[in-house]
Amino acid sequence: MRGLFRTAMRLSLGTIGLAAALVVVGCDRPFVDEIEPEITVVSPRLSDVQTGDSLTLVVRAATFRAIAHVEANGRAMVRTNDSLWSGRVGLSEGLNRLHLTATDEGGVARTTTEYALRLQASATSVALGFARSGHTVTRLLDGRLLVTGGVERTGASARDDAFLLDPVSFVATPIPNRMNVGRTGHTATRLPNGKVLILGGTRADGSRTLSDLVQTAELYDPATTRFSFLLLRGAGIQNAYHQTLLRRTPSGGVYVAVIGGEGAPSGVSSRTYGEHDDVRVFEVTDAELVATTGASSGYGRSVGERVSGFSATPLTALAESGGDGRAIVAAAQRQNTSTPNVVETLPLGFALDLSGINVSPDEDATPNRARHRHAAARLADSLVLVAAGARDAFSGIVPSANDLVGGAEVYAAGADRFFALPLGALFRYGLTATALPGGRVVLVGGMGDEGNALSSAIVVTTSLR
Repeated sequence: MRGLFRTAMRLSLGTIGLAAALVVVGCDRPFVDEIEPEITVVSPRLSDVQTGDSLTLVVRAATFRAIAHVEANGRAMVRTNDSLWSGRVGLSEGLNRLHLTATDEGGVARTTTEYALRLQASATSVALGFARSGHTVTRLLDGRLLVTGGVERTGASARDDAFLLDPVSFVATPIPNRMNVGRTGHTATRLPNGKVLILGGTRADGSRTLSDLVQTAELYDPATTRFSFLLLRGAGIQNAYHQTLLRRTPSGGVYVAVIGGEGAPSGVSSRTYGEHDDVRVFEVTDAELVATTGASSGYGRSVGERVSGFSATPLTALAESGGDGRAIVAAAQRQNTSTPNVVETLPLGFALDLSGINVSPDEDATPNRARHRHAAARLADSLVLVAAGARDAFSGIVPSANDLVGGAEVYAAGADRFFALPLGALFRYGLTATALPGGRVVLVGGMGDEGNALSSAIVVTTSLR
């Protein structure tokens, strides 16, 4: 029995020793193989729009082991020092994905994806026969541009006149029939039948007074060149510097979602002026505007921030005409929720889902610059130009040059980010941006740093078609 016990003990100790030996032998490799190389782009700045058909990419790759090789889109890069690698990468027009792979001497690899946006753009100034800020510009079915309302200087009363602007010569022809009410900070939405719905706004630039809000809706008919009031059913419009998005249902219904803006926010018991965070949905007919109710219609939904002076741009032609899709909301003035009387400008960005009439925010993209009262237009499907704007809120005061935000940027949905686009100064706010055929966008009017509206437009021509 003792012999059997000693034999069993020797076997047990041997097994334990063998297991310990295996642990000791393998302890120099546990987990370390899982540490992947880090890859960082050194140059160029991929946050800028690229203009050439290729670029020289320099990346830094490092880990605890030496890096054996690095590839960009499957092509080997050349080591330039201990951690830097360089290689030429071809670019096609539009958004490009750059797949970067670094492999260390142990065979452990890591692949990351970067984005480069390639396009060429130029800006040309053209004179207009009018000066305007806080107006709207709407492209009609025949290609002409309808200009409505706005002001001629800081703090001025809103205009009730309208123009038809030729999209090639930019000659403005006054429409003999004026709007029924002067408006600035309003919206103009082209409906599927070609008519234009004009909503909200305020009677004076810079006013933050509820009594100045225009609580009516008008319809412009290109066939008659007349503006007519729409009968409003339900709670009135109390929005200025808001945005609207069109939605058509399979049954043929036409709806307009009114998003954010300044005025009397829903859910606030006191009649105080402030920023909205809600989405109100209206059914539109030739005779009336009907406020919808119920969660299924999108009524009362929040975009997550009380915002005004922002842009909401459909990402596709289908979404622009009221079909399913998304819209990117860029850069906004918002009301500080912790200090209700403070309005601040932040580089906010989020997407709106237009499936059904259910508009829900998805915070992702953030513009490079904080701006509001800027302009935005779709360059091509999934690409949106955002230009100019102001840094801070204005209340009938004359802004200084330091208050204005120059330049432009492009949102690319495929990368869900903004890319800086050099387009010159573009120092103006309260302007509009309208997409034209042939990869062009026209930026009309706006306010300069002397408090007078500008009588010029900027035509942005891009390589996109």
